[in-house]
Amino acid sequence: LTSVLADYAEMYPVNSDVEFGDIVSVGTEMVNTYTDNVEWTAVKGQVTKLVKSTTQYQKNVIGIVSDNYSDFTSTGYNIKPEDNPMPVALKGRVPVKVSNNSEAISPGDYLTTSNEVGRAMKATKGGQVIGKALESWIPNSGKETVMVFIEQGYQAGSSSELAGLVFSATLASFE
Repeated sequence: LTSVLADYAEMYPVNSDVEFGDIVSVGTEMVNTYTDNVEWTAVKGQVTKLVKSTTQYQKNVIGIVSDNYSDFTSTGYNIKPEDNPMPVALKGRVPVKVSNNSEAISPGDYLTTSNEVGRAMKATKGGQVIGKALESWIPNSGKETVMVFIEQGYQAGSSSELAGLVFSATLASFE
């Protein structure tokens, strides 16, 4: 993957199988952060080691790993090298890997996590999203990534699920 370095990122510890363009979520392993990155003696706090996303509309998603290294917009270099720090985009545009099982994507479509580990898909209902597509993508095109503008949060969509009930945005008329 190549990045246009158009995002603001922060360094996070990630599993060793994580690559640029993967969507990452909260893991279970805790890692120390430090007040300096020279002597590594003063622990500042702890953060969870991030892992690839695994389910559709995953709620504990953190962001997308960006190849934003060596750029002035990456912060948080207080994680030991052995904890595999990588930049996770917090804002801006970044390429994200897309599941080949996704529906076709158009610019402006919301993207969310998929059942394919670490990959995005078009959001077709309400739920957790990672951002808006900035370009088109179609299944089986051979194209593995889509440029996305980071916009994490909950998107209501045309229908939403709550406690097993589905609510639709369509209007009903009564006579």
